[in-house]
Amino acid sequence: MFLYCALGITAFLILYYLLLKNNHDDKEPPGPKPWPILGNLPDLANASDKMTLAMGNLAEKYGEIYSLRIGSKKSVVLTSKEAMQTILSNEATFARDFSGMFADRCFHKNLGISFSEGEVWEKLRPWTFKTLKDFGFGKSSDMERFIKVASKRLFASIDDKIGFEKTSCDLDVELLYNDSILSIMWQMIVGRLSPEDEPSIKILSEKGDAFVRVSVFGTGIVNAFPFLRFIFPNALGYNVQMDFFQTCNSIAQNLFNETDAKMKTVQVTTPKNLLEAFVQNCTTDPKIFNSDNFLLTFQDLMLASTDTSNTFILIVILFLITYPDVQEKVYQEILKVSPDGGDLSFSDKKKMPYI
Repeated sequence: MFLYCALGITAFLILYYLLLKNNHDDKEPPGPKPWPILGNLPDLANASDKMTLAMGNLAEKYGEIYSLRIGSKKSVVLTSKEAMQTILSNEATFARDFSGMFADRCFHKNLGISFSEGEVWEKLRPWTFKTLKDFGFGKSSDMERFIKVASKRLFASIDDKIGFEKTSCDLDVELLYNDSILSIMWQMIVGRLSPEDEPSIKILSEKGDAFVRVSVFGTGIVNAFPFLRFIFPNALGYNVQMDFFQTCNSIAQNLFNETDAKMKTVQVTTPKNLLEAFVQNCTTDPKIFNSDNFLLTFQDLMLASTDTSNTFILIVILFLITYPDVQEKVYQEILKVSPDGGDLSFSDKKKMPYI
C-alpha cells in the first residue's frame, strides 16, 4: 500500500512540475538550470553546507544578480550592496510573496501590513504606527502605565503558580510572558483590559505560540511547494497556522462589530484607541479601512508584538540563571532602589547603573 502511495505522490509531483514550470525567460537574470521538482536546491547544497556561503559561491559563477528556483518558486538573489540599491529602488520589486499560506491567511486579498503592497501598504502601514503612537506606543508615560498593568498580571500569574503556602516552585516559562506582552498591544488597539478580555488574550497567546513553533519547519517547505499544504496539512503545520488565523479573525471581527455598533449609536468625535480610529475612517476611505483589513491588521500586530519580546525576556532570564553573580547584583540594586518592593518607574533607571 505504501509503495502505491509513494508512486502516486511521485507521479503527481512530476506532473505538477511539468504543468507549472515556465521556460527560462531571456529577461531573467542568469542562473543554474533547475532540476525537476527540486529546482536549484541541489545546486545550493553542492555549493556549501551554509546557505549564505552557498549563495555567495553561486554568485561567483553567475554574477551578483542571479535567479534560482526554490522548489516550484522562482527567486532572484542579490549578493552586493550595489545590486540591492539598484533593484530595490525599482517599484516593481515592492511586491510581497502572495502564495500558499500567506494568501490563505488574507482571503487571497491585498490586506494588512505585513504582506500587503501598493496603495494599501503605503497608506495603512504609516497610519497604523502613527495612530499607535497617538495612543501611547513609544511614549514613556503611556508605555510605563501599560507595562505596569501587564507586570501586575504577570506577577499575579507567578504567585498563583507558586501558591500561598510555598516560597518557590518549578516554573514553566514557555508561555509565561506571552499574555502580559499581548495585553500591552491589546490596550493600545482596543483601549481597555477587562476581565472579559482575558479568555481572548489567553487563547491568542496559546495559539500564536503554536503557530510560531510549527512555522519553523513547515513554512519553508510550503513556500517551495505550496500545494503540499493540502496533502500534508498536519505534518507541515498548516492546520495549526489556519487555526490561529481563524481564531484571531473571529476575535477581531467581534471587536470590530462591537465598536462599529457603538459608534453608530454614540457620536465619537475623538477616538480613544486604534480600533475606534480605524472604524471612524471606514466612512471616509472604505478601500483601505474596512472590516477585512482590520482583521489582518489586528492579526499582524498581535503576532508581531509577541514572539520577539517573549524570546528576548526568556534570554534575559536564561542569562541571569547562567550567571548567578549577575543575578545577585541585579537583585541587590533593585532592593536598594525599592526596599519595600514597590513599583519601579522609568525614572528609576538613573539610580540603577548596573542594570
